Amino acid sequence: MSIPALETNTWYRLQNLGWPRKSLDVINDGKQESEGNIQIANSGDFSGQHWQLRPSKSHPGYFNLVTLWLGTGRALDVYGDDKTRPHLAKAGNYSGQRWQLIGQGGDVWKLTNLYSGPELFLSTNESGEKVEMAAAGGDSNQRWTLIKIREIKEPGFEN
Repeated sequence: MSIPALETNTWYRLQNLGWPRKSLDVINDGKQESEGNIQIANSGDFSGQHWQLRPSKSHPGYFNLVTLWLGTGRALDVYGDDKTRPHLAKAGNYSGQRWQLIGQGGDVWKLTNLYSGPELFLSTNESGEKVEMAAAGGDSNQRWTLIKIREIKEPGFEN
């Protein structure tokens, strides 16, 4: 099984394999100081669907995931009191912001983080309406295709 290299200077769309025309997206509440809530939404050219994989400075092989919409000041995380609820939190040295991408072949990946542990993966619920961390399984809702959008040229996203 061939696993492509992940490029840290590229915007990616994280498209869900269980819901092929749906992608991981930031809920647009109309302001940059968003609550950081995420959703599974129709795929499109939206800045909340432009994701950068930033290598973790403290944990080689792990990444911090940020969006073009909210910038590098917010990173994909889970709530401290609920390891199953992902959201974009203020970026910091938190284990919930260190994501490991596990290759499933081609451009398909499973995502887990240090805080939630290796038994929980980024997923959608059965109806595809909600993003959550779910127990490991063969479910296609836990697999994400990383679709290259374009090279990152915006200032502030250098690694």
